[in-house]
Amino acid sequence: MNDSVLRDDNMRQDSNSPNSSYNRVVKAEALGSKAFRSDYNVKYNYVAGGMGKGISSKEWVVALAKGGLLGFYGTRGLPLPTISEAIDYIQNSLPAGQPYGFNLFDPQNTGAEEKLIDLFLSKKVRNLEVSNYLQITPALVRYRLKGLLEGETGSAVVPNKIMAKVSRPELADQFLSPPPGSLVQGLLEQNLITQHEAQLSRTIPMVDDICVKADSGGATDLGSPYALLPTIQLLRDRKIKQYQNPWFVRVGAAGGIGTPESAAAAFMLGADFIQTGSINQCTREASTSETVKDILQKVGVQDTAYVPASHLFELDAKVQVVKKGVFFPARANKLLEIYKFFDSLETLDDKTVTYLQEKVFRQNFSSVLEAMSLNEEEKHSLSGNPKKKMALVFKWYLDQCFDFAISGDNNRKVDYQIYCGSAMGAFNQWVKDTELEDWKSRSVGKIAELLMKETATLLSSRIQKLSGGTVESSLTLRVDSESPEQPLVSPQFKIINQQRNGQRARILLIQPPDNSIKFDPVGTYLGPLALEYVAAGVDKDNDVRILDMRFDHNLKQTLNEFNPEIVGITAYTEDVNNVKNLFSQVKAFNSKILTVAGGHHASVVPKDFLIKDVGVVVLGEGVFIFRDIVNRFKSGKSFNDLAGIAFMEDGAEVIRQPELVKDLDSLPFPARHLTEKYRKNYRLAWADSVVSIRTSKGCAHRCKFCALWKVAKGKYITRKPESIVNELKSIKEEYIFFAEDESFLKPKRMMTLADKIQAAGIKKRYFSYGRSDSVVRNPELFRRWKEIGLFGLVVGFEFVRDDELKDVNKKVDLKTHEEAIRILKELDIIIYPSFIVKPDYIPSDFDYLRKEVLRLKLPFPQFSVMTPLPGTEYFENVKHTLITKDYSFFDLFHPVLPTQIPLDEFFDELAKLYENTNVPELAIPYLTNFSSDEVSVLTNRFAENMKKLRQASLHYSSQSKINIQTL
Repeated sequence: MNDSVLRDDNMRQDSNSPNSSYNRVVKAEALGSKAFRSDYNVKYNYVAGGMGKGISSKEWVVALAKGGLLGFYGTRGLPLPTISEAIDYIQNSLPAGQPYGFNLFDPQNTGAEEKLIDLFLSKKVRNLEVSNYLQITPALVRYRLKGLLEGETGSAVVPNKIMAKVSRPELADQFLSPPPGSLVQGLLEQNLITQHEAQLSRTIPMVDDICVKADSGGATDLGSPYALLPTIQLLRDRKIKQYQNPWFVRVGAAGGIGTPESAAAAFMLGADFIQTGSINQCTREASTSETVKDILQKVGVQDTAYVPASHLFELDAKVQVVKKGVFFPARANKLLEIYKFFDSLETLDDKTVTYLQEKVFRQNFSSVLEAMSLNEEEKHSLSGNPKKKMALVFKWYLDQCFDFAISGDNNRKVDYQIYCGSAMGAFNQWVKDTELEDWKSRSVGKIAELLMKETATLLSSRIQKLSGGTVESSLTLRVDSESPEQPLVSPQFKIINQQRNGQRARILLIQPPDNSIKFDPVGTYLGPLALEYVAAGVDKDNDVRILDMRFDHNLKQTLNEFNPEIVGITAYTEDVNNVKNLFSQVKAFNSKILTVAGGHHASVVPKDFLIKDVGVVVLGEGVFIFRDIVNRFKSGKSFNDLAGIAFMEDGAEVIRQPELVKDLDSLPFPARHLTEKYRKNYRLAWADSVVSIRTSKGCAHRCKFCALWKVAKGKYITRKPESIVNELKSIKEEYIFFAEDESFLKPKRMMTLADKIQAAGIKKRYFSYGRSDSVVRNPELFRRWKEIGLFGLVVGFEFVRDDELKDVNKKVDLKTHEEAIRILKELDIIIYPSFIVKPDYIPSDFDYLRKEVLRLKLPFPQFSVMTPLPGTEYFENVKHTLITKDYSFFDLFHPVLPTQIPLDEFFDELAKLYENTNVPELAIPYLTNFSSDEVSVLTNRFAENMKKLRQASLHYSSQSKINIQTL
């Protein structure tokens, strides 16, 4: 009965193929139901759903219709004259027969719904999309039945089509049934329908189409499309049998559709059509502010949150919105918490009242009520229902935030309510580095055309693979853009059968994407130096690529294009979850790939990577170990006897400790050419295109919170100055960062290096780490380095109390810090000070630290939360009190030990610490050395990350359940 994608007549077969049964090509025009295309007169089974306040604008609807596509105008929240004008505009812009429709949103005001239905009927609007209905209404039945006729065959002819968006089977049941008899009888008694229309109503369902809305932008029940769509399809089939009715209600899919993969999944589940939403909001035709579109263009798949829906606030219904760069989700959820806990506005405590009126509403409750322009009857009803009044005030804020976003009110940007699902982030990644990366190049029609064609291409590939066929040529399509002379090249992947060139192996090394909850006050991104070193060890005899997923998230495309035989991924502790997921994706692509885990965490806790998706773990300095693994792999020999690796053998863990590399000069120069395309993104503070270099390894000190000295087995190993100079000569970039634990532990060596750099005529600007006691003991050394280009020193002061410094075995005191500050200021070397905040700090501790930092007059202070990282002495001492096992939170900014104050207060104190100590006048003397553009970059990065810090406490509730537990 269903004429969807898997029917043979929807495929084109190449009769010239020697194996034609394996070479079927799915046509984009044939995906889904034929009847859908016929009924709506559309080219594709594709719908752009309606968005309130006219975001899905009249221009949007017309643009889609002219391309043979169906779009719905969003009427929610708009006055009747505006809707009437939109109908006239659309009808006058389109020839008869071109598809268009109007959306009708949850009618809490039945009078308003009746007027809208009158308008639609009077202007002959024939396609209606209804969403967020909890039950069928008389007005909806009237629209459905008005003009109902009996056809030549005796079946009903229905002029008014309805597409119902549903997220629950019980609601779908209502729409799949004939109009309720009681409502039909009521309309008949009021002479709103004819007797003939009433009789025919028993022979038709309420709707022509059901759009199953899974986890989507806006209102959502968090449903899974893989469970919900088949459930409602089965319900539809049972209804057909129940009523013995040939009328076939089509079932489509919406929610999360932003890439060919998600669209293909919907059609493979049997969807008769697909509907997109979030991705259309970030287009030229969408009637929302450019500010919102700028935000949406940068949204990732995890940059959304669930908040209470204004229209169903009291029922705790949820909508999905953007959380990136705004405070709205935190504030909206806080309002719901307050509503549940308190009985009225009058019973709120003073702290809550101040928070709401000053930070959230920015006016008092009385002003909010006045702004609603309530009539006397409404005011009277509220006087006897204080809970209802509180809900009304809170819902006012939610509605205002929607308006702030649409209008682009810059004064209320943090309060923007932007309906959006994860499809937006997926789409952004799909079109990255293509013409459509910029929203100004996006149009609703172009997106629809591209998505449908690429979905067909993808399905062709999948069906051939499932049938046992092979794909021997590129599957990339070209889709005509608005200018025929300049076709838009699709961002979809190519499948390439690369052959090994002799004994050369294809090796992919991956820098994992940032942990999604990571906080960085100035947006520091340094190059993957460890991978560049590892690549240098094998680059000469193999084909090697480095994928830096902090800036290039398209792993799937890289795997398809490069088809690697070996994949290595590096990880710090906070990356562990991400990296495990990446290995899972790699193995899903090709189970025969040799997967290799490495990096700091793998060296310290190799057991964490002894999982089914990882073939071998590299411990310690990986250049030579990885080279040996590759050579053994190419020759078909086992590498299980190598030192410095861990693996599983017959269900048992095998861990072979590495030998310490004592000669750093034996290592090749890093293969920086493999990261050239990412170079502009590598930055420290305001400096872009920063190149990392290593002159030493290890540390002579024994701080309890650090494991770096343990990895080097307590040694401090250095490179020869001549080797460093030769490497510097090979680097064209101006900014150099010494990426090591401590550069200045051997003063004589560093003085020699400075002399040789100057003699070689090398002119660079250098950043480095440095301890305060190194500065105090060797002021002339730092004076010399200032002469050759040292302008920034990252100093780990850690604490401003001597007892705290002693407790972590820092081996310095506050007086040493103060003297180092004096010396560096005198030399005009910019200090980048870093301090540690303990999880058990209370407000007075934060206040003391703030006052001391201000007293020391330090520019650009940074603060991290003291974190027991695995491998440290500190971890061993406190691991029994950890509150989470989720490594994602081990990012030095989220407490993983119990806090003395609530988490939201802790993060609020941390945010205030940043805001109150980053004093502009302290930075001005240093900023004169830099351009206005560089200063602007720093300022913007700081502001953006401060917003993220303010919302940091939400991460615990949204991404991980925090319970007191032991590791």
